[in-house]
Amino acid sequence: MNPFPYSDDNKRYHTLSYYNKKRGINARKAALDAGFTCPNIDGSRGRGGCVFCSGGSGYFTAGPALNIRSQLEGELERIRRKDPEATAVAYFQAHTNTYAPLNRLRELFETALGCKGVSGLSIATRPDCLPEEVLEYLGELSERTSLTVELGLQTVHDETAEQINRCYPYSVFEAAFSALKARGIRVCVHLINGLPGEDEEMMVESARRLGILSPDAVKLQLLHVIGYGA
Repeated sequence: MNPFPYSDDNKRYHTLSYYNKKRGINARKAALDAGFTCPNIDGSRGRGGCVFCSGGSGYFTAGPALNIRSQLEGELERIRRKDPEATAVAYFQAHTNTYAPLNRLRELFETALGCKGVSGLSIATRPDCLPEEVLEYLGELSERTSLTVELGLQTVHDETAEQINRCYPYSVFEAAFSALKARGIRVCVHLINGLPGEDEEMMVESARRLGILSPDAVKLQLLHVIGYGA
């Protein structure tokens, strides 16, 4: 018998798999690279990206040489080899996926939603890349499809943020999170344990302050920065 609530596979946390099963959803993420860049790479905020960034985090994508429809077709083929009945959540993963003019975002996201077999969107972005017009569009999307905005935070500590070259303060995250939630948008926040200079107390503090905000989901990642400070 499983001893943990909100899990059916002995995990100690409320898993996405369990969440989907209880809602009768059979969907898997289809990782996409839409060719975005990032304000922490192109010089508008900083250069070089965060210390943990490697290729814009698009590790499992086909790359932007393929258009979104072709990428989704390939991902659906991969997903259905494992589960022929599954649908796909179009996961805009690589770089900052609201860092473009609104008409470009509409083109990409509407194309993804129009692909057969796609049942929702997951959009990874930075909190400093959510202008009002994009927030309004995301609010519209959330009313007609399953939408999750994956918001990078990593740590609540601004001194750590400076060390990892995040290039925005915690206050910017708080404002973006509140703006998304005010529009009824599901938000998944990314945290990283093991950032340079952080001890256990600091990591727990990040979790505590995030818990007060009560996001819909958290993606918790361990990190080892190779060559940091060399």
